[in-house]
Amino acid sequence: MTIESWVESLTEDQFPDLVITRSHNIPIVVDFWAPWCGPCRTLGPLLEKLANEFSGKFILAKVNVDEAQDLAQQYKVQSIPTILGFWQGKPLKEAVGAQPETILREFISDLIPGKAWFLAREAKELADSGHLNAAEEAFRKSLGENPNEPSALLGLAKLISESEPEAKDEKLSAALELLERIPFGTPEQKDAERVAAIIRTKASVGDTQQLKNALRENPKDLQVRLDLGLALASEKHYQEALENLLEVIRQNRLFSEEAARKRMLDIFELLGPNHELTEHFRKELARLLFR
Repeated sequence: MTIESWVESLTEDQFPDLVITRSHNIPIVVDFWAPWCGPCRTLGPLLEKLANEFSGKFILAKVNVDEAQDLAQQYKVQSIPTILGFWQGKPLKEAVGAQPETILREFISDLIPGKAWFLAREAKELADSGHLNAAEEAFRKSLGENPNEPSALLGLAKLISESEPEAKDEKLSAALELLERIPFGTPEQKDAERVAAIIRTKASVGDTQQLKNALRENPKDLQVRLDLGLALASEKHYQEALENLLEVIRQNRLFSEEAARKRMLDIFELLGPNHELTEHFRKELARLLFR
């Protein structure tokens, strides 16, 4: 592959998509330069050489400050050359002036994620193309390199929870354990919360019809009503599930360590904040909790 594959000249309008958005998948080194800048003519070829040498582990984006003055001002570029290293949508590193090759190598190496992240990215591509067994193997290789790699933890948990036929409870528990290891504040955390909600509502707790029969015999049995709500949620009968969970809270909000409230929140997460069931039952839950 030629050097041009890893080096791009960007306009100001292209910056949000080709740097900010894309840096969630690959590190971007932005070189702020100008044609009249002598040190830029020294730094530029060195960066291009390293881009070719690293073979796609980062992208070099060249921004001519004469043509992108607002962008340079936004990132407080006061002299050139200035290089910024972007990862996960944010500038994490900065270097000003013509730098020797050793410093540039260190700058780039610090920005590039470890082997575990690249293995996880390969695993996700395998999963997206339907090669699930190969994807699982690649995710586990990634975790062998780094047991706390967030993208591998999330990817493997998704793979387990979405497995066909329906994943057994022990596998679902293993997926939840993976999600619990994802560090707080990482980009994967929000997605992990949704996957965890899906897994918890997917867990089997008994036969729905048997639970309904038992509840008819004893309408005050909160454990049966709680189990019925969970069973209905696992079958995606969300309205009926929410009605039963809400009734548990109405009778005893602290029952089973507030399990009914927690499962309602899981269903809200699953349905999304704008779903009509979420909006309705969130109001009903608030009335009970804050009356």
